[in-house]
Formats: sequence, structure tokens, C-alpha cells
Amino acid sequence: MSGGGPSGEPSVSYVITVYNKARYLPGVIDSLTNQEGGFEREFIFIDDGSTDESAQIVRESTRGWDNTRILSQDNAGPALATNAGVAAAKGELIKPVDADDVLAPYATRVLMEILEREGAVLAFGWLGYYDSADKIAFAPPPDISSNPGPVEVFADPLMTVIDQGFAGVSHMLLRRDALRAAGGCDPGLFAQDHSLFLRLALGGRIAKLNHLLCLGPVDDPSRVMANKAQVMHDSTLALARLLQQNPELPRRYHRAITRTIADRANKWARRELGRVSPLDPCFLVNAMAKLPGLCLSPQRLAEHCEVFAEGAVIRRPDNTASG
Repeated sequence: MSGGGPSGEPSVSYVITVYNKARYLPGVIDSLTNQEGGFEREFIFIDDGSTDESAQIVRESTRGWDNTRILSQDNAGPALATNAGVAAAKGELIKPVDADDVLAPYATRVLMEILEREGAVLAFGWLGYYDSADKIAFAPPPDISSNPGPVEVFADPLMTVIDQGFAGVSHMLLRRDALRAAGGCDPGLFAQDHSLFLRLALGGRIAKLNHLLCLGPVDDPSRVMANKAQVMHDSTLALARLLQQNPELPRRYHRAITRTIADRANKWARRELGRVSPLDPCFLVNAMAKLPGLCLSPQRLAEHCEVFAEGAVIRRPDNTASG
């Protein structure tokens, strides 16, 4: 793949992680073929150990496509699957796609415009849900060239990501070199999205488009997002691991992460586990975290995240599961 297409725009690598998504892949692949723009593109599908007909559907649906590769690995989760795709990517920009998310035709084109205009390393929009594949529809995108109002550029990307906890990947576009410099997705996590946001927030500008860019099925129990405990575990542990991996982070981030982890764990313990005693460890840690200036050690914060695994099935990237 060359550095760009006939329009001179950056080239794009679509990295599509696939695990037992046979039901959704035809619609997802159609949305890939319908992406607007004259940029050069490649498609990298990573079959993450599917046991259904996903791999066969990908092979048959993409037969004859240019610049398309299908990689396979034992099931290890979307973080490691994404890293495999990024390592193989030749495009200057990476467009991650979950294999059950349908992209709006303009999704890539609009995000490319935002990345270029804002000099950002990551641009993303809204991720929504559909209850019937026959009813998928997208409103026309805003004309951001004449009205930049729908685009929000974060003044402090890392603090914003810590505070707001963004999730999902199919609504994002990022610079390949920035992601590789950040180390890709955290290989110590099963899910890929939380560490992607955090790691890229360390290295550059992030822009958000307040407009719908993709839709996923609302009723699919196999989605990582359908496992609330997994989402809370990985999104919260991603914060603790960020501190472990970046001990030089200014204290204000350490403080914000301490408060966020303590608050999430306490709410989970009370609401999901029924632990309401004022002597409960999660309650006590949350009380401590509210003390002015207190920062708990990254190791203690990581251990604290295991409250989300109590009584739940939590997938790990080494293909083990708790619960």
C-alpha cells in the first residue's frame, strides 16, 4: 500500500476483529464496501478463534478484494486481536471495527477530515445501537468545514478520558504511528477500547464529533459490552495499569484515577454485590480516596479492581476466565 490514494489523502487500514459474528458479518462487510472517499484502503480481518462460520463468511465475502488479509489466532480477546491487526497494517490511519458494528457510509471520511484539521491522533463520534438490521439508518453528517460546532477538541485529553470513560472502537479513527508509539492496546486487558483511549490521550490531541457514526446490535449477549462486570473490570483496571506503566504521570492524574477507581468499586460493591456495611473495604477505600491529596499506589488500585470479578465471569487475555 502506498502513502495515499489518488486524492493525496492518507491511506486507511480497517482492522476488523472477528469472534463468532457470523450473524452480523454480511451487514458489517457491506458497510465497509460503502465507505465514502477516494483514499487508498486495506482490510485486515483477524479471526480470534471463531467456532462458528465467521471465517468462512469473511473469506467468501471478500473474495476478489484488493488489499485484503485474513489473519487467524487462538481466541485471546479483542485487545490482542487488534494489536495483531495493527502490527500488520500498512495504512497511515487505523480504522478499528468490531465485527458486529455497521458503519455509516461517511464515518471514515468525516473522521479523516477532523484528524487532519485538528492535528489529532484520535477522532471519534457516537456509537449507537439497532434492534433490527432492516431498520438501520443514519442521518446526514454535519458540514464541519463550514460549521465546526459539532467537533469538540479536548483541552486536557487524558483528564477528559479519565473522567468520562469512553468506550467502543468502531466510532474511532486514529494515526497508526501514534498507536504503535503508545504500545497498541494494553495486552494485559481483554477489552481493547479503554486502553486505546487512555494510551492515545497521553500522546496527542483527541477530537470528538457529536454525531452518530456506527450502530451495533442491542440484543447480542456475546458482545463484550453485554457483560457489565467485564466492562467495569477492564475499564477500571485500565486506569490502574496506566499508572503502573507511567509512574511519571503528574500527581493530578494519579489523584483523579484514585478517586475514579475507589468510587466505581464502592458503587459496584453496594449496588451489584449488596455490600452496604460502612466497614466494607470498598466503602473504606472510597472514604480514604476523598481525603485531600491522597493517592493510593497503582498496585493497590489494580488489586481493588478485582471487586468486579466477584461472582462474575471475567475473561482474561491469557484465555482464562474467573468466576
